[in-house]
Amino acid sequence: YMDSEKTKNSLKLMTNLIPVFYHIPKSSGTYIYTCMLGSIKNNLETSAKEIYINDKQRVLARVIASVNKSEESAIKSNDFEKLSIFAVFIQAAGFRNADGILNSIFEKAKTPPDLHKFTILREPFSRERSLYHYLTSNKSKYELTHGALKSPSFEQHIMSEELQESWLIRSLLNLANNTELTEEHFDKTCEILQGFKVYDSARTQEAVKETLSKCFGIKHFNEDDQPFIRNKNTYNKIEFEQLTLDVQKRFNERKKWDRRLYDFLIK
Repeated sequence: YMDSEKTKNSLKLMTNLIPVFYHIPKSSGTYIYTCMLGSIKNNLETSAKEIYINDKQRVLARVIASVNKSEESAIKSNDFEKLSIFAVFIQAAGFRNADGILNSIFEKAKTPPDLHKFTILREPFSRERSLYHYLTSNKSKYELTHGALKSPSFEQHIMSEELQESWLIRSLLNLANNTELTEEHFDKTCEILQGFKVYDSARTQEAVKETLSKCFGIKHFNEDDQPFIRNKNTYNKIEFEQLTLDVQKRFNERKKWDRRLYDFLIK
């Protein structure tokens, strides 16, 4: 809780460090975004607005910026030079051109800011299970990818060609889906992500608290103050050990690099 505009301004000006969150689907990204937006509005700038960077129907990134009435036109033209940027959220569709997106936002800045890049990694099996049930349910009806997965069961999904192989590596390195991955690709991805603060999905609230403190000096974060309701999953959560051995083998083969990334960066 901040008791004056003076306090807000002192926090706003104390750092030139801007958080940049890379939102991996089904890895607590919506929670991160909602909590960050709420905290910025509550503690720094009540007039902060969300600005979308789009490519046709796809959202590539979302920007939280301070906008006064004289700058309203800058929102429509994405003229970021006129706006005070608080945070950037790179969406899944923007991963392949993340550096280009960030350059477009900050290229005209008189003093280029330091960027605090962070992301959430989720254990590969639970993430894939969540992704499957989300995209095959009514919860994703407004997503462009709604209904993209055709397999009638999660086990059949694993055995199908729908099961993604190393989405994160391919997205960060901008590799085609038919490119055979190598140790060099893995090492390059690890090198990139070592420039990030990487959290396990079990530490999501900690990620919010640390980022707010590091970038804005906000020391008090209360999840109960946020306008957010965690998803309540109603599907039957099958565990990895309950899968037949051939399905387990197939999953491990397709998710080999994802598992190695998770183990290297989290464990």
